[in-house]
Amino acid sequence: QSAHLRYEDQSLPMILAFDRFDHSGKGDFASMQFDLVTLTEVEGFSLIYDGITYFNGASIQLGATMEMDLDELRYTLKENKLNLNELELSGEGFIDLNDDDIELDLSFSTSKSDFRQLVSVLPGAYIDDFNQVQIEGTFEAESQISGIYSDDQLPAFNFSAVIEDGSIKYPDLPLGMNKINLDLSVEKPAGVMDLVSVALEQIQLEIGQQPLSGHLLIRTPVSDPDVTGRIVGRLDLANLTQAYPLQDVETLSGIIDSDVRFRASQSQLDKKDYKNIEVNGSLDLVDLIYVASGNPEINIIKSGLTFSPQAIQLSETQVTAGQSDIRISGKIENILSLLSPEKTLVGSLNLRSERLDLDEWYQTDATLDTASATTTPNDAFATPDKAIPAYDFDFDLQIKELVFNGESITELKARSRLRPEQINIVEMSAGMRGSDIRLEGTLNNLTGYLAGESKVTGDVTLTSRRLNLNAFMSEETGSNNVDTAVLSPFIVPDNIDVGIDAKISELIYTDMIFKDLSGQVMIRDQTANLKDCSAEAFGGKLQLAGGYRTTKGEKPHFDLKYDMRNVQFSQVAQQLSYLGALAPIIKYLDGRFSTSFISNGVLQDDFMPDLSTLNLDGLVETSECILKSFGPAEELGRKLKMNFLQSPKIKNTKNWVEVRNGMVEIKEFDYLLEDVAMQISGTQSLTQELNYLIKMKVPRKYLDAKELTKEFNTQFSWLTEEANKLGFRLSNGEFINVNVILTGTLSKPLFNLKLVGMDGEKP
Repeated sequence: QSAHLRYEDQSLPMILAFDRFDHSGKGDFASMQFDLVTLTEVEGFSLIYDGITYFNGASIQLGATMEMDLDELRYTLKENKLNLNELELSGEGFIDLNDDDIELDLSFSTSKSDFRQLVSVLPGAYIDDFNQVQIEGTFEAESQISGIYSDDQLPAFNFSAVIEDGSIKYPDLPLGMNKINLDLSVEKPAGVMDLVSVALEQIQLEIGQQPLSGHLLIRTPVSDPDVTGRIVGRLDLANLTQAYPLQDVETLSGIIDSDVRFRASQSQLDKKDYKNIEVNGSLDLVDLIYVASGNPEINIIKSGLTFSPQAIQLSETQVTAGQSDIRISGKIENILSLLSPEKTLVGSLNLRSERLDLDEWYQTDATLDTASATTTPNDAFATPDKAIPAYDFDFDLQIKELVFNGESITELKARSRLRPEQINIVEMSAGMRGSDIRLEGTLNNLTGYLAGESKVTGDVTLTSRRLNLNAFMSEETGSNNVDTAVLSPFIVPDNIDVGIDAKISELIYTDMIFKDLSGQVMIRDQTANLKDCSAEAFGGKLQLAGGYRTTKGEKPHFDLKYDMRNVQFSQVAQQLSYLGALAPIIKYLDGRFSTSFISNGVLQDDFMPDLSTLNLDGLVETSECILKSFGPAEELGRKLKMNFLQSPKIKNTKNWVEVRNGMVEIKEFDYLLEDVAMQISGTQSLTQELNYLIKMKVPRKYLDAKELTKEFNTQFSWLTEEANKLGFRLSNGEFINVNVILTGTLSKPLFNLKLVGMDGEKP
C-alpha cells in the first residue's frame, strides 16, 4: 500500500514512476485451477520515453479477474476494467503457454464512446480542472490479437480508432480545436509482418479557422513499402499556443504551410520509374520562434522541404539558437526505406556554423513529479532490442567553434560517409587546447561499439602540427602545462581493434618534446603496440617500439625498446625523470651519447614506472662529454690530488647497463682517463646506495705522500706496509695497481683503497 516505484531503463531510454501505488489480490493458490482477483490503484503514474513526457501524475485503476489453469498454463481474462485518467478499457480472451509457442486470443475496446476519454491521456492535455474543458465528439477504439506466437510465426492482429466531430476548448485559452475527425485501421493477418496494412482514411483538425487534413495508406512495409497519401494545411503556431496547453513552452510562433502528395513504392523508386510515381509538393516553415522553459530562444527565418520522385530536398535553413548559429541543408533519396528494416536510407547533410554552443542545450536530467533521472549521450545507441535502421549518409560539417562540456573546439571539419557497419572518414580535423588533429580512414562496427555490443575495427591516419597531451591529462600546470603528480594511466579498451598511422610535427608529453614523430600504433586486446616509431627528441634521434598493456584489476605494464642516437645527457635527465632516478650521474654529464636498450615494468598511478619492478638491458655509448660537479669524482680527485677528476672529459666509452627490479648494475668496462687506466663496475640501489669497484693503474707520481690529503696519506702509509709485507717497494714501481671501493651515497661517498700490485718495477 502507498508504495512508490520507479523503473529507469537507459537503453531505451525510458523512465516509469508509480506514486502512491496500491495493489491487492486474492485466490486459492493451493489449487491448480482458481480465479485470481486483483485490484490496482495508482494516484500518480508518470512516463518519460526518449525525453518526451507522455504521462505526468496520471491516475490508474485496474480491476481484473483472471481464471488461472496452472496445469495447462492457460490464463483467461474474465471481468476486468482499466481506467487511465478518463480513458476506460476492457478486454477478454486467453493466453495459452505451450512448450514451443504461445497461443493468444485477446481483444480490447473502449467501454465508452466519449471523445473526452481520449483527450484525457494526450500529453499535456489532462490539466487540474479537466472537468472544465469543453469537449465534444465521439471516440471508439478496439483491438484484437489471435493466433500463434513463436520464433517463426506471428499472430494476426488489428486495431481501429475513430473520432467523429471532435472539438476541444480550454477555459483559459481564447481559441479552440474543432472539426477533429480520425479514421484509422491497422490490420495484419496471420503470417509475416509484410502483411501489415495501415489505412488512415482521414485525419482532420481546425485551429483558429485554419484547417489541416491528410490521409495515408501503407502496404507491404517490409518487402516493398507502398505508400499513398496527402498532407495539406496551414498552421499558425501562435494559434496552437492559444488552443492547447503546451507544457514548458514560453513562446511559440511561426507559420507551417504544407501541401504534399505522394503515391509510390520502393521498387518504383529503385527502378527510377518516375513516370508512375507521384511525389510532389512542399512543406515550408517561416519565422519560427520557440522558447522552452529554461532554454534559449530558437529562431528559424525560413526552411523548406521540397518533394519530388527523386528526393526530398531540404533547402538551406538558417537557425539561431541562443548563442549558436546553424546553416543546414540536405536531401533524402529514398524516404520509403524508413518503413522497412531491409531497405537503406540514403541521403546527405551539410552543416555550417560560426559558433555552436551545446552547453546551452545539453541537459542530463529528465524530471518527473516523483523523481529525476540522469541519462548519458550514448543512451541512444544502447538499444540491444531495437533494430537499427539501415542508412547511408554523406556528412559535410564545418564549425568555427564548438562548445561542449566547457571545452572550446575550433575549426572543426568533418567529411564522412556514415553507415551502420562503417564510417569512412574522408577528412576530420579540429583544434583544442592549443593542439590540432586531423584524421582519415575507416572504422567498422561503430554503431555496435557505441551500443557496447561489438568491437570497433579499422585503420586511420592521424596527423598533427602540434599535439600537447599534457593539456588533456591535467588541469594543473608544470614546465609543459602539466603536473605529473596528477597524471593517471589510461585504460586501453578491450573492444577496440584499430590501427593508427601517426605523423605529428610536435608532440608534448609530460616534460618530453618530440619533433617529426611518425609511427604505427596497433590497439588490440587491451594493448597498444608501437611499431616503427621515430622522432627527433632529447637533442638527437629516437626510435621506439613495444607495447603498453592494461588488464582489468591490474596496473598497466609496458615493454619497450629504445634506440637513441646522439642525444644530450641534459635533455634526457630533464625529460626522463625516472632515468635520472636510476642513474643520477646523467644529471652531471654534459655532452651527447647513444644507447639501445629494452625495458619493461609496471606503471604507477602517476603514469611513471614503478622503479622497483623495472627491468632494463642496454648499451650506452659516449662520444665526448664532461662530468661536472659530480660529488664522488670530485671527492676522489681532491683526496688523490688528481685535478682531472674535478671535471673529467669522457670519450668513446661503451657501457653495458642492467637493471633488475630497480637495482642498477654497470658491467665492467675499460677506460683511460688522462694517464690513469681504469676498469669500472658496480651496482646502485634506488636509495642511491653505491657499491662500485674502480680498478686503477696509477702512475707512481700520483702517490707521493707529500701530495696526498691527510686521510689518504694514512692509507698510503698502510699501502707501504702492505707492499713491504708482499716483498716489494712502492718506490720501485712505475705503476701501482689500486682498487678503489666506492660505497656510501652520492651525497656522502666513502672510499677505501686496496693495493693489488705494481707494474713496471725497476731492478
